[in-house]
This record gives sequence, structure tokens and C-alpha cells, in this order.
Amino acid sequence: MKRIIGISIGIIFILSIFAAPAVVKAKKADLAELQALIQQLQQQIQELEAKIEALLEAKEIKQAEKEVKITLKLIRQLRWGMSGEDVKLLQEILATDPDIYPEGLVTGYFGPLTHNAVKRLQKVANFEQVGQVGPKTLARINEILAEGVGSSGKVPPGLLIAPGIRKKLAGFVPQPLPGQELPPGIAKKFEPTTEPETPDTTAPVAVTDLSALNATTSSIDLSWTAPGDDGSTGTAASYDVRYSISEITSENWSSATQATEEPTPSVAGTVESMTISGLSAETTYHFALKTSDEVLNESNLSNVPSLATSVPSDDTTAPVVSELSANDITSSSTTIIWVTDEEADSKLWYSTSTPVDTEGSEPNESDSELTLNHSLEVSDLVPSTTYYYVVSSTDAVDNVTTSSESTFETLAE
Repeated sequence: MKRIIGISIGIIFILSIFAAPAVVKAKKADLAELQALIQQLQQQIQELEAKIEALLEAKEIKQAEKEVKITLKLIRQLRWGMSGEDVKLLQEILATDPDIYPEGLVTGYFGPLTHNAVKRLQKVANFEQVGQVGPKTLARINEILAEGVGSSGKVPPGLLIAPGIRKKLAGFVPQPLPGQELPPGIAKKFEPTTEPETPDTTAPVAVTDLSALNATTSSIDLSWTAPGDDGSTGTAASYDVRYSISEITSENWSSATQATEEPTPSVAGTVESMTISGLSAETTYHFALKTSDEVLNESNLSNVPSLATSVPSDDTTAPVVSELSANDITSSSTTIIWVTDEEADSKLWYSTSTPVDTEGSEPNESDSELTLNHSLEVSDLVPSTTYYYVVSSTDAVDNVTTSSESTFETLAE
């Protein structure tokens, strides 16, 4: 730059020497014309100097960019909301792998897309997925840059899928992008070293000795022998037991009632059993079950001959209610629970006034399932209010019992 300015001054000095005799002659000719010529030359020199200055500035910028590219090192930690050239560099790195940064936008602003891309990179690197470039992620990215870019000054496409880089990302098995053709030497590095495991698609063996027995007015017991998950060893991972008043087939399996109890599988060959309760008296039921293994391969359906619940006896004794209470009380809800000494249904009446009317109105909450342990949830209550409530249970032969009146108070808001 100094050399160019010096040359420009020299040109002006030479022009002034040659211009001196011309000035003398100009007294006899046209002095104004010579002065105009000198001004024109000076203007051209100024324009030349301006162009040279612009070219030098552009060259310095390119040199600075080249140095940044060669250095390729993120200096500060980056997070959502930040912007700058280092954010652009981060986005350029992330964009080399469409699986990590499918949008591929290089904007210089750290927004939600960059945040999600950093989380994907951290997942691959087995880091905590926080979505911002902290000390660990910063160090790993700089390490990747140093190895992947070298002295070229450019972030190469596919940087993050290069085998050498992926080795630094723990737990990642490198794969080329769809349609990407790799050189033979690189392609060999992608070849698996061991045969992949064959997925388990074998269904577990079906139960062959399912039976129904011990029918009461509201329940029937089921019994079977635990099968192995592969037909010979181990155990089934889970059971799915269903029942219906019609025969159960593969076509209507999904519409049959699923048992609320799920038996825990035992060692193959062990006799297992369960009780299906809440059934109606004098009703014929059909039962079926399937077994599943750990990867959810499902066995064929196992049917059992139909069995009817028994005819009601001369039972005239109503259920006995005990352990009645209001639990988990809040400002707007509670759960009423009680126990009966025989299986019966559940009904609940409640009111802010006493006595509670159980004769002339339907229960506020009810459950027709016959059970020993009763629980009904109550909601939409008024805060800081006293409520009165009565429960009732009816057994399978319509013997009814009704509790005495109890109270609870909702909490303040």
C-alpha cells in the first residue's frame, strides 16, 4: 500500500516538472487548458488510488476469512438467541449431515432449528441433550473440525458421516447418506464385522389345557399349564385373558371382555390359575387366552369349553359394609371407599344437606361390577363445604345393604 501511494506522489511530481515550461509557454498560449489537463490527471490518480484501496481491502477480508476457515475453531459457548459468524460456522458443520440438521439453514442466528440439531449431535456423541454448545460439545466440535477440515479452509460436505469423525462420537455406527457413493477404501469401513442378529419372529407356544371350573353365582376359575416362550424352555412374558357370553374366535377376539387381572407367568410346566369375577348368575361364559413373548410375538388363541355360573342359592343375607371413608379430599374432589364381606356392586349418594335422599333419586356415582373392595371418585365439589353421603351395595342375588350417613368437608381453595 505504501509503495502504491509513493508511486502516485512520484507521478504528480513528474507532471509538475513537465508542467513548469508549459506554464511559461502558456503565457503566450492557453494557460487554462493546461491547468484543466493537470486536474484531469490528478482526478484519474485519485480514482486509481481508490480502486487500489478497495482491492486491498477485499484481499484483506478474503485473507481474514481464509484464516478463520483454516483455524475453524469455535471460541465461545453458543446457545439459543445468539448470533454471529461462529453460529454460521456451527450451522455449516451441522448441515453436513441431513440426519442431524435436515433444514441445513446457515443464517448466523441460533434459533429452534439449530437448537434441535445440536441436541441430535449431542445424542450421537452420547452427551446430555441440552441443545446448547457447552464445554463438552465445544471441545468435541473443535476436535471434529481439526480432523475433518485440515488446512483446506473448507467444511467438506458429509463431514459428520466420515468414519474417522464418527469414531469420536461414542456409540455411533457410521452409515453413508441415501444415494451416497463412497470410494472403495472408505466403503469397506462401513461393512459390518459381524453378522447381524436375526430378529425373533417365532410366536410362543399356545396353551393347550385351558379349563374352566368352580363356578359360583358371580365367578369362574381358570386353570392351565404355563408354556415356554419358544415351545420348550423359558416362560411366556405375558398373558391376555378374555371372556364373552358367545364363543370367542380370532374374528371377535378384540371385542371380548378383557380380564382386569393379568397373571404373572411362571416357569414352563407350572400349573397356573386365576379367578374371573363380576359375572352374572345363571349365565354361560366362554373364555380364551393368548401368550406373548418379550418382543410381543403373540401365540395362537386358546379356547376353553363354555361354563355357566351357578343358580342363586337361598342366600338372603345382605352384604356387610365396613371401612367406609372419604380419602384424598381436595377443594373439589374426594374418593369414597368401603369394603363388603361378599362381592357386590357400588352406589353412592351425596348432598350438602341432611338427610341424604336414597329412595327417591338415582345414585350420584355407581359401578355395577361385583367386588369386595369398592371405590368411587367424586368431583366438581364446592370448596370449604360439608357434604353428607351414603353408600349401598347389592350382591348377586339382589340382597341390598345401605350404610349409615357419613360426612366429609372439602378443603379451602
